[in-house]
Amino acid sequence: MFQLKSGTTTFDFGIDGSVQQAGVAAGTWTTNAKNQIILAPSGGGASATFPVDWLFNNNNQLQIISRGTPVFNFHSGAALPLYSNDKDILIVRPDSSAPFTFQLHGTWNFNPQNLLVLTLGSQVSTLDGFLQDSNSHFSYHFFDVANFATGNENVLSFPGDWKHSVVNGKSVLVLHYDTADGKGAEFTLPGTINLDPSVNEFVYSYDKGTDTFGLQFIGTLHIASDFTITYKLDDESSSSGTGATFSMDAQFIKKDFKGNLDLQLKSEANNGTTLTVGGSFTVVLGGNSLNAGFHFTQPNSGNAQAFGFNGEFKSFNGTDLRWAFEENGPSTTVSIDAENFKLGPFTGSERFTLTTDDGQVKAIKVLFGIQF
Repeated sequence: MFQLKSGTTTFDFGIDGSVQQAGVAAGTWTTNAKNQIILAPSGGGASATFPVDWLFNNNNQLQIISRGTPVFNFHSGAALPLYSNDKDILIVRPDSSAPFTFQLHGTWNFNPQNLLVLTLGSQVSTLDGFLQDSNSHFSYHFFDVANFATGNENVLSFPGDWKHSVVNGKSVLVLHYDTADGKGAEFTLPGTINLDPSVNEFVYSYDKGTDTFGLQFIGTLHIASDFTITYKLDDESSSSGTGATFSMDAQFIKKDFKGNLDLQLKSEANNGTTLTVGGSFTVVLGGNSLNAGFHFTQPNSGNAQAFGFNGEFKSFNGTDLRWAFEENGPSTTVSIDAENFKLGPFTGSERFTLTTDDGQVKAIKVLFGIQF
């Protein structure tokens, strides 16, 4: 319970929404769009307005401030407060076991330290929490830092639409989230997204102390022969019902065809983010030719793709094999290890052949474990 004055009259406000004056029921209270406390008298008549400020302290505890002085901490009693949101409106339930709630209207920001900031009037609160979600949603978790044992986890989730761009070889993600006034607002993730090669899904991750937090973006990955990457988010990720599509121009940067596929986002300084795709190098049929390629799967969705690279196989004299990329990049040619290919004389019946640099016609007998 907290006390506020209207003129010379002192009122006692309960966390259940009740108001008393000198021990007698005097009405109920709520908040308005200006975050003022409004007392509705029991017997009717004009309501009373109490201008106050609201601030979360360093322990994520909500306080009421009147005339510059804290007058109440919602975490000071036995009741456990609970916080949620409806778009950009904060919903406060002073007692998580009771039905009474009130609203606070403010502006939100996601700062460079991956912390959610709420401005209520002249008071700026930084909520000490973390991003964590496995379904492409902006979900921010925070606790009463001074009372972790109570386990009162609060989760604020902001529905909206993700927008992706590549700036200087770095992926930038902006959430256009819904607001109560219909105008919308934005959160920009301060870091960059990357591929998790264990599931081939994009993730946003960051370290805080000794822990790692972030968002997993559920979607369908596609890579073209020129290493253009597209990633279509599931429609459930968007409040509009249509998931965003990420598009990125990348280039091959490995020096061999072993293990996973490393691609670098293109940039003028040639220092873009390296994306690692989990899978295996293979051979892909392209009409009457063979192409070096890569095969990957996405276990969570069942999506799979095998795609060929732009270019051609070449050999100096029939004892070696290399892949020459069609477009210039950090890697223009890649040598194929001897255990991954077998060339032989062309007898006229072999389907796939190449002409060596010294003019011999050779048949491709085996490539990446596949016989022809």
